[in-house]
Amino acid sequence: MLAYLLRYPWQSATAALALALVICTTSSALYIKATRSAYQLQLSNAALRAEQLKTTLATEAAQASETARIKQTNMQRRVDDAEQAQAATMAEIGRLQRDYAATQRLLNQDAVDVRVVVPKLTRPAVDDYAVTCSAVFAELAAAGAELAAEADGQAADKAALMAGWPEATP
Repeated sequence: MLAYLLRYPWQSATAALALALVICTTSSALYIKATRSAYQLQLSNAALRAEQLKTTLATEAAQASETARIKQTNMQRRVDDAEQAQAATMAEIGRLQRDYAATQRLLNQDAVDVRVVVPKLTRPAVDDYAVTCSAVFAELAAAGAELAAEADGQAADKAALMAGWPEATP
């Protein structure tokens, strides 16, 4: 065989070249196929990751929306509670104003009566009258302090609600 190859050297070179071309072509085809498969796998992984990110973003957006809705509901509940408390306080203020006016009328009448009655009373009766007047004034002072505390509480609630309420954006 060696003698044949030495006799016809161009045929052996042609055969070697053809074999080299077949090997290169086959190797190139296999490399291209492997590279294409790798790219397709990367594309498929990227598409899957993009879908996972879309799902995650949609879930986070839904959670953020639900959180905002809950905060808005809680804020509205606090506003409603504050409005109810304010209405109750206003009713209490109205009642106290009526009580004050009635008490003032009674005191004015008592003042007129005192000028007439006290000179005729005995010392123990005047002392009892002074104790009773002191008790009435103490009740009035307590009611006034209570009213002032409620007004302060309403003012604080209003300030907290105004500070916590989100600003309207145009």
